[in-house]
Amino acid sequence: MPISAQIAPLLAAAVVFVAVLGIVLLVGSRGSGMEQRLAGAGSSDVGRPRATIAPPASESFRKQEKTGGRLARLAGRSAKEDVRESTRKMLEQANSTMSVNTFLLIRSVLMVGVGPFLAIMSLVAYGLKPIGIGAAAISLLAFPRLPGMMMKRKAKTRAKEIERSLPDALDLMVVCVEGGLSLDGAILQVATRTKGVVADEFRHLQRDMQTGMGRRDSFLALAARSPSDSLSIVCSTITQADKMGMSVATTLRALTETMRTRRRQEAEEKARKAPVKMMPFLIFFMIPALFVIILGPTVLQVMKMMK
Repeated sequence: MPISAQIAPLLAAAVVFVAVLGIVLLVGSRGSGMEQRLAGAGSSDVGRPRATIAPPASESFRKQEKTGGRLARLAGRSAKEDVRESTRKMLEQANSTMSVNTFLLIRSVLMVGVGPFLAIMSLVAYGLKPIGIGAAAISLLAFPRLPGMMMKRKAKTRAKEIERSLPDALDLMVVCVEGGLSLDGAILQVATRTKGVVADEFRHLQRDMQTGMGRRDSFLALAARSPSDSLSIVCSTITQADKMGMSVATTLRALTETMRTRRRQEAEEKARKAPVKMMPFLIFFMIPALFVIILGPTVLQVMKMMK
Protein backbone atom coordinates (compact mmCIF):
# COMPACT_ATOMS: atom_id res chain seq x y z
CA MET A 1 0.00 0.00 0.00
CA PRO A 2 1.61 3.34 -1.01
CA ILE A 3 2.39 5.94 1.63
CA SER A 4 0.02 8.53 0.11
CA ALA A 5 -2.88 6.09 0.42
CA GLN A 6 -2.01 5.54 4.09
CA ILE A 7 -1.73 9.24 4.89
CA ALA A 8 -4.96 10.22 3.08
CA PRO A 9 -7.33 8.76 5.73
CA LEU A 10 -5.36 10.48 8.49
CA LEU A 11 -5.55 13.81 6.68
CA ALA A 12 -9.30 13.36 6.23
CA ALA A 13 -9.64 12.52 9.92
CA ALA A 14 -7.64 15.63 10.86
CA VAL A 15 -9.90 17.80 8.70
CA VAL A 16 -13.01 16.32 10.30
CA PHE A 17 -11.49 16.84 13.75
CA VAL A 18 -10.75 20.51 13.08
CA ALA A 19 -14.23 21.08 11.64
CA VAL A 20 -16.02 19.42 14.58
CA LEU A 21 -13.89 21.24 17.15
CA GLY A 22 -14.50 24.58 15.40
CA ILE A 23 -18.27 24.02 15.43
CA VAL A 24 -18.20 23.12 19.12
CA LEU A 25 -16.08 26.16 20.00
CA LEU A 26 -18.40 28.41 17.97
CA VAL A 27 -21.47 27.11 19.76
CA GLY A 28 -19.75 27.47 23.14
CA SER A 29 -18.50 30.98 22.42
CA ARG A 30 -22.00 32.12 21.45
CA GLY A 31 -23.37 30.72 24.68
CA SER A 32 -20.56 32.28 26.75
CA GLY A 33 -21.03 35.64 25.03
CA MET A 34 -24.74 35.63 25.81
CA GLU A 35 -23.94 34.72 29.42
CA GLN A 36 -21.47 37.62 29.73
CA ARG A 37 -23.94 40.09 28.22
CA LEU A 38 -26.63 39.00 30.65
CA ALA A 39 -24.18 39.28 33.56
CA GLY A 40 -23.16 42.78 32.45
CA ALA A 41 -26.77 43.86 32.17
CA GLY A 42 -27.47 42.55 35.63
CA SER A 43 -24.44 44.25 37.17
CA SER A 44 -25.40 47.64 35.69
CA ASP A 45 -28.61 47.85 37.67
CA VAL A 46 -28.55 50.42 40.45
CA GLY A 47 -30.25 49.95 43.78
CA ARG A 48 -30.68 46.20 43.47
CA PRO A 49 -29.95 44.36 46.74
CA ARG A 50 -26.78 42.30 46.68
CA ALA A 51 -26.10 39.00 48.38
CA THR A 52 -23.57 39.20 51.18
CA ILE A 53 -22.52 35.56 50.82
CA ALA A 54 -21.36 33.83 47.68
CA PRO A 55 -24.05 31.64 46.12
CA PRO A 56 -23.74 27.93 46.82
CA ALA A 57 -22.37 25.56 44.24
CA SER A 58 -25.75 24.03 43.44
CA GLU A 59 -27.18 27.47 42.57
CA SER A 60 -24.24 28.26 40.29
CA PHE A 61 -24.73 24.90 38.57
CA ARG A 62 -28.41 25.69 37.96
CA LYS A 63 -27.41 28.99 36.40
CA GLN A 64 -24.80 27.35 34.20
CA GLU A 65 -27.30 24.73 33.00
CA LYS A 66 -29.33 27.59 31.47
CA THR A 67 -26.39 28.98 29.46
CA GLY A 68 -24.90 27.84 26.17
CA GLY A 69 -26.54 25.89 23.37
CA ARG A 70 -28.68 22.80 23.64
CA LEU A 71 -25.76 20.43 23.22
CA ALA A 72 -23.79 22.25 25.93
CA ARG A 73 -26.74 22.12 28.35
CA LEU A 74 -27.22 18.43 27.59
CA ALA A 75 -23.54 17.73 28.29
CA GLY A 76 -23.76 19.70 31.54
CA ARG A 77 -26.85 17.83 32.73
CA SER A 78 -25.39 14.44 31.87
CA ALA A 79 -22.27 15.02 34.01
CA LYS A 80 -22.21 14.29 37.72
CA GLU A 81 -22.23 17.05 40.29
CA ASP A 82 -18.69 16.37 41.50
CA VAL A 83 -17.44 16.45 37.90
CA ARG A 84 -19.13 19.81 37.33
CA GLU A 85 -17.70 21.14 40.58
CA SER A 86 -14.13 20.05 39.72
CA THR A 87 -14.52 21.47 36.21
CA ARG A 88 -15.79 24.79 37.55
CA LYS A 89 -12.85 25.02 39.94
CA MET A 90 -10.36 24.18 37.18
CA LEU A 91 -11.82 26.84 34.88
CA GLU A 92 -11.73 29.43 37.66
CA GLN A 93 -8.10 28.65 38.45
CA ALA A 94 -7.22 28.96 34.76
CA ASN A 95 -9.15 32.27 34.57
CA SER A 96 -11.06 30.96 31.57
CA THR A 97 -14.23 32.61 30.26
CA MET A 98 -15.49 29.25 29.00
CA SER A 99 -18.58 27.94 30.73
CA VAL A 100 -18.69 24.56 32.43
CA ASN A 101 -21.23 23.23 29.93
CA THR A 102 -19.06 24.21 26.96
CA PHE A 103 -16.00 22.54 28.45
CA LEU A 104 -17.94 19.34 29.16
CA LEU A 105 -19.32 19.41 25.61
CA ILE A 106 -15.85 19.71 24.08
CA ARG A 107 -14.55 16.88 26.23
CA SER A 108 -17.53 14.69 25.33
CA VAL A 109 -17.04 15.32 21.62
CA LEU A 110 -13.37 14.40 21.88
CA MET A 111 -14.13 11.32 23.97
CA VAL A 112 -17.12 9.91 22.09
CA GLY A 113 -16.72 11.22 18.55
CA VAL A 114 -13.27 12.42 17.51
CA GLY A 115 -11.16 9.98 19.54
CA PRO A 116 -12.82 6.75 18.32
CA PHE A 117 -13.02 8.11 14.76
CA LEU A 118 -9.28 8.82 14.66
CA ALA A 119 -8.56 5.43 16.26
CA ILE A 120 -10.60 3.62 13.58
CA MET A 121 -8.94 5.61 10.81
CA SER A 122 -5.50 4.79 12.22
CA LEU A 123 -6.29 1.08 12.29
CA VAL A 124 -7.67 1.25 8.74
CA ALA A 125 -4.59 3.08 7.48
CA TYR A 126 -1.89 1.06 9.26
CA GLY A 127 -3.66 -2.15 10.28
CA LEU A 128 -2.68 -4.04 13.39
CA LYS A 129 0.91 -2.88 13.19
CA PRO A 130 2.59 -1.24 16.18
CA ILE A 131 2.24 2.21 14.63
CA GLY A 132 -1.47 1.69 14.03
CA ILE A 133 -2.13 0.34 17.52
CA GLY A 134 -0.07 3.16 19.05
CA ALA A 135 -1.93 5.83 17.05
CA ALA A 136 -5.29 4.31 18.04
CA ALA A 137 -4.30 4.21 21.72
CA ILE A 138 -3.14 7.82 21.62
CA SER A 139 -6.39 8.88 19.95
CA LEU A 140 -8.53 7.12 22.56
CA LEU A 141 -6.52 8.15 25.63
CA ALA A 142 -4.90 11.49 24.83
CA PHE A 143 -7.56 13.43 22.93
CA PRO A 144 -10.19 13.46 25.73
CA ARG A 145 -7.54 14.75 28.14
CA LEU A 146 -6.38 17.64 25.95
CA PRO A 147 -8.85 20.30 27.25
CA GLY A 148 -8.08 19.47 30.89
CA MET A 149 -4.34 19.46 30.23
CA MET A 150 -4.54 22.87 28.56
CA MET A 151 -6.52 24.37 31.46
CA LYS A 152 -4.19 22.87 34.07
CA ARG A 153 -1.18 24.21 32.21
CA LYS A 154 -2.73 27.66 32.09
CA ALA A 155 -3.53 27.50 35.81
CA LYS A 156 0.05 26.42 36.56
CA THR A 157 1.39 29.38 34.58
CA ARG A 158 -0.85 31.77 36.49
CA ALA A 159 0.28 30.24 39.79
CA LYS A 160 3.93 30.85 38.88
CA GLU A 161 3.19 34.48 38.02
CA ILE A 162 1.39 34.94 41.34
CA GLU A 163 4.25 33.37 43.28
CA ARG A 164 6.71 35.69 41.57
CA SER A 165 4.83 38.98 42.11
CA LEU A 166 3.04 38.35 45.41
CA PRO A 167 5.90 39.50 47.75
CA ASP A 168 6.10 42.88 45.98
CA ALA A 169 2.33 43.35 46.30
CA LEU A 170 2.52 42.52 50.00
CA ASP A 171 5.36 45.04 50.44
CA LEU A 172 3.14 47.73 48.94
CA MET A 173 0.30 46.72 51.25
CA VAL A 174 2.63 46.93 54.27
CA VAL A 175 3.73 50.44 53.27
CA CYS A 176 0.12 51.55 52.78
CA VAL A 177 -1.12 50.09 56.09
CA GLU A 178 1.80 51.49 58.07
CA GLY A 179 1.19 54.85 56.39
CA GLY A 180 -2.32 55.03 57.84
CA LEU A 181 -4.53 53.36 55.24
CA SER A 182 -6.96 50.61 56.06
CA LEU A 183 -6.77 47.12 54.62
CA ASP A 184 -9.38 48.00 51.99
CA GLY A 185 -7.37 51.06 51.01
CA ALA A 186 -4.20 48.97 50.72
CA ILE A 187 -6.02 46.49 48.49
CA LEU A 188 -7.22 49.40 46.34
CA GLN A 189 -3.67 50.73 45.97
CA VAL A 190 -2.34 47.32 44.92
CA ALA A 191 -5.19 46.93 42.43
CA THR A 192 -4.67 50.35 40.83
CA ARG A 193 -0.89 50.85 41.02
CA THR A 194 0.35 47.41 39.95
CA LYS A 195 -0.11 45.17 36.93
CA GLY A 196 -0.23 41.45 36.43
CA VAL A 197 -2.17 38.48 37.74
CA VAL A 198 -2.02 39.61 41.39
CA ALA A 199 -3.43 43.02 40.48
CA ASP A 200 -6.27 41.34 38.56
CA GLU A 201 -7.09 39.11 41.51
CA PHE A 202 -7.08 42.06 43.91
CA ARG A 203 -9.35 44.02 41.56
CA HIS A 204 -11.71 41.05 41.58
CA LEU A 205 -11.49 41.02 45.39
CA GLN A 206 -12.28 44.73 45.51
CA ARG A 207 -15.30 44.32 43.24
CA ASP A 208 -16.61 41.52 45.46
CA MET A 209 -16.38 43.73 48.54
CA GLN A 210 -17.96 46.69 46.75
CA THR A 211 -20.96 44.62 45.64
CA GLY A 212 -21.82 43.82 49.26
CA MET A 213 -19.93 40.60 49.94
CA GLY A 214 -18.26 40.52 53.34
CA ARG A 215 -14.51 40.80 53.66
CA ARG A 216 -14.14 37.27 54.99
CA ASP A 217 -16.29 35.80 52.20
CA SER A 218 -14.37 37.81 49.59
CA PHE A 219 -11.02 36.48 50.80
CA LEU A 220 -12.39 32.94 50.94
CA ALA A 221 -13.64 33.28 47.35
CA LEU A 222 -10.20 34.57 46.31
CA ALA A 223 -8.51 31.58 47.96
CA ALA A 224 -10.95 29.19 46.28
CA ARG A 225 -10.35 30.49 42.76
CA SER A 226 -6.60 31.00 43.16
CA PRO A 227 -4.24 28.37 41.71
CA SER A 228 -1.42 29.53 44.02
CA ASP A 229 -0.86 28.04 47.46
CA SER A 230 0.91 31.21 48.62
CA LEU A 231 -2.09 33.40 47.83
CA SER A 232 -4.36 30.93 49.62
CA ILE A 233 -2.08 31.15 52.68
CA VAL A 234 -2.23 34.95 52.53
CA CYS A 235 -6.02 34.95 52.33
CA SER A 236 -6.47 32.53 55.22
CA THR A 237 -3.92 34.37 57.40
CA ILE A 238 -5.50 37.79 56.80
CA THR A 239 -8.95 36.36 57.47
CA GLN A 240 -7.80 34.78 60.73
CA ALA A 241 -5.97 37.94 61.83
CA ASP A 242 -9.05 40.05 61.10
CA LYS A 243 -11.19 37.64 63.09
CA MET A 244 -8.82 37.60 66.09
CA GLY A 245 -8.29 41.38 66.06
CA MET A 246 -4.55 41.23 65.39
CA SER A 247 -2.54 44.04 63.84
CA VAL A 248 -2.89 44.03 60.07
CA ALA A 249 0.53 45.66 59.52
CA THR A 250 2.32 43.04 61.63
CA THR A 251 0.47 40.24 59.90
CA LEU A 252 1.30 41.58 56.43
CA ARG A 253 4.98 42.05 57.31
CA ALA A 254 5.20 38.46 58.57
CA LEU A 255 3.47 37.26 55.40
CA THR A 256 5.94 39.21 53.26
CA GLU A 257 8.91 37.56 54.95
CA THR A 258 7.27 34.16 54.63
CA MET A 259 6.56 34.62 50.92
CA ARG A 260 10.12 35.76 50.22
CA THR A 261 11.45 32.76 52.13
CA ARG A 262 9.23 30.43 50.08
CA ARG A 263 10.41 32.02 46.83
CA ARG A 264 14.06 31.68 47.86
CA GLN A 265 13.54 28.04 48.83
CA GLU A 266 11.90 27.29 45.50
CA ALA A 267 14.84 28.88 43.68
CA GLU A 268 17.29 26.80 45.71
CA GLU A 269 15.29 23.66 44.98
CA LYS A 270 15.37 24.38 41.24
CA ALA A 271 19.14 24.96 41.46
CA ARG A 272 19.61 21.57 43.16
CA LYS A 273 17.54 19.85 40.45
CA ALA A 274 19.52 21.44 37.60
CA PRO A 275 22.46 18.94 37.60
CA VAL A 276 20.08 15.98 37.53
CA LYS A 277 18.17 17.46 34.59
CA MET A 278 21.41 18.21 32.73
CA MET A 279 22.79 14.66 33.16
CA PRO A 280 20.99 13.03 30.17
CA PHE A 281 22.14 15.78 27.80
CA LEU A 282 25.71 15.44 29.08
CA ILE A 283 25.71 11.65 28.69
CA PHE A 284 24.05 11.35 25.28
CA PHE A 285 25.23 14.54 23.52
CA MET A 286 28.20 16.36 25.04
CA ILE A 287 30.36 13.44 26.20
CA PRO A 288 30.20 11.55 22.84
CA ALA A 289 31.05 14.78 21.01
CA LEU A 290 34.04 15.34 23.31
CA PHE A 291 35.26 11.79 22.68
CA VAL A 292 35.01 12.33 18.92
CA ILE A 293 36.94 15.61 19.12
CA ILE A 294 39.64 14.25 21.46
CA LEU A 295 40.10 10.75 20.06
CA GLY A 296 39.28 11.46 16.43
CA PRO A 297 42.80 12.57 15.31
CA THR A 298 44.41 9.68 17.20
CA VAL A 299 42.13 7.15 15.53
CA LEU A 300 42.92 8.60 12.12
CA GLN A 301 46.66 8.38 12.73
CA VAL A 302 46.33 4.75 13.91
CA MET A 303 44.35 3.90 10.78
CA LYS A 304 47.09 5.44 8.60
CA MET A 305 49.77 3.44 10.44
CA MET A 306 47.82 0.20 9.98
CA LYS A 307 47.59 0.81 6.26
